Amino acid sequence: MWNGSSNFRTVIWQAFDRRSAKVISVKLVWAIVQSEDAGAALKALVSRGYRTTRINTVGGWLKSGNVSLLLGVEPAQVDDVVATLREHCRARNVVESGQVSLGRATVFVVNAPGFVQL
Repeated sequence: MWNGSSNFRTVIWQAFDRRSAKVISVKLVWAIVQSEDAGAALKALVSRGYRTTRINTVGGWLKSGNVSLLLGVEPAQVDDVVATLREHCRARNVVESGQVSLGRATVFVVNAPGFVQL
C-alpha cells in the first residue's frame, strides 16, 4: 500500500503472507547491547539476513557506551533474533560504586503495522 502527497511519495510496506494472502504485522525489535558485543551481534544478525540499524548510545546510570540495534522482522523471526543476541552478547561485572552485574542485552519487542521508506 502506498500513499502520496503533492511533493513526496511515501511507500508503506507491510509484510504479506503469499500462502494465506493476508497482511501480517511486523515486529520492531529494539535491542540495547554492550559496546563490546555490538560488532559480533550485528555481524551475526546481518549474516542471517536481518537488516539492522546500529545507533551508538550512552546509558544514564553507568554513563557507559552501549549500542541500540533496531530490526523490523516478522513475528516468527523474533525468537531467532533473540537467540542470536543471546549467543553473541555476554553478561559482565562492572566495578562502579560496588560491583554491578550487567546483563547480556535489554530487548524490547513492539508491534508495528508496517514501516515507511522515504
